[in-house]
Amino acid sequence: MSFSWFITRRLVSSAQKQYAFSKPIIRLSVVAIAFSVVVIIISLATGMGLQHQIKSKITSFSGQVQLRSYESSLGMESSPILPNLDWVSRLKAMPEIEVLQPVANRTGILKSSAFFEGAVFKGVNEDYNQGFIQKSMLWGRIPNYGSTFPNDSIVISKYLYNLLAIEEGERIAMYFFRQSPQPPLLRYFHVSGVFETGLEQIDEQLIIGDLRHLIRINGWDSLAVGGFEIFLRDGEDMMEMTQNIREVVPFDVEAISAREQYEQIFQWVDLFDVNIIIIFIVMMVVSAINISSALMIMLLERTPMVGLLKALGASNVQIRQIFLNKSLMLLLKGLLWGNGIGLLLCWLQSQFTIITLDQSVYYVSHVPIYLKAWWVIGVNIATVGFCLLCLLLPSLYISSIRPAKTIDFK
Repeated sequence: MSFSWFITRRLVSSAQKQYAFSKPIIRLSVVAIAFSVVVIIISLATGMGLQHQIKSKITSFSGQVQLRSYESSLGMESSPILPNLDWVSRLKAMPEIEVLQPVANRTGILKSSAFFEGAVFKGVNEDYNQGFIQKSMLWGRIPNYGSTFPNDSIVISKYLYNLLAIEEGERIAMYFFRQSPQPPLLRYFHVSGVFETGLEQIDEQLIIGDLRHLIRINGWDSLAVGGFEIFLRDGEDMMEMTQNIREVVPFDVEAISAREQYEQIFQWVDLFDVNIIIIFIVMMVVSAINISSALMIMLLERTPMVGLLKALGASNVQIRQIFLNKSLMLLLKGLLWGNGIGLLLCWLQSQFTIITLDQSVYYVSHVPIYLKAWWVIGVNIATVGFCLLCLLLPSLYISSIRPAKTIDFK
């Protein structure tokens, strides 16, 4: 065992009654370090959780990349695409693509027995990725759109369901407008389920039904679609894959990423990174200031001991190492408590959703938790490294201590 660690252990195990002044300050420093780590872990877990949950919601409903005709009007009304087997096959062969599903949109007027409201009919077929919408279902089921004949059942958002005052099992009408002087086309549908995504752009306008209805209403070729929604495998870069897909599809087909379509939401979500960085820096500074203050108090109270060690031949480096070791032990104690409390609070929130949010503002109903082990490890390593670096400055005080003036220091 080295000399510095031997003295450090003696300092830790020795009675501290004669240093009553420094004990509360040291304890306060440990508490401050623990508090800083708790704040960093919670801000990291909740900030990344909100980012992950909101982005997942957006991409889970309509995919990371959408293909549509350049003639489509802002994605609300679909123009027909006749899929060429060559480029469609090339897309399906891409290992990065998990799902390629055809869709079509058409606006219309929903009318119940009491009210009417504008809506967008989203047509899907049996290839539709039901994972996300299935999680968002409040009641009912998603119809089977792979049967021989077009299915007259639809799923509708809670917002539209309440706005139209639809009763369970009620048949509702939808008017699809055509160019004048042609009258609107009328179709009747049955509501088989109600969903709520928490995304205003979806809940306030979209209903989901059979794609074959739109093909007939639009008078398209039976093989035509309004576009494709592409779901990428986990870990794939959305913007990079969008560019790769653009190189495959023909010139009259537009590939647009979810980030480009929901630019404002993604920009807002990206601001969470700035908030996390600011909180991390502030809490690191708080930890460094507190552990540096504790070190300075220990040095002032241990000045006679420092003078005695110098008189016995100990070098400044050895004595500095003693106090740095002591500070490191206090730092690790604060980290232990901080990690334990922070991870416990994150676990409680993830299991019991204690803190709720206004879904109309934050797109989620509760504070989500998303945390990876290497993030926590990185926070601890960064805290230890930064604090030890900041401790070098107050430890230089040791060099100014003179044995002849401090051995009898009272």
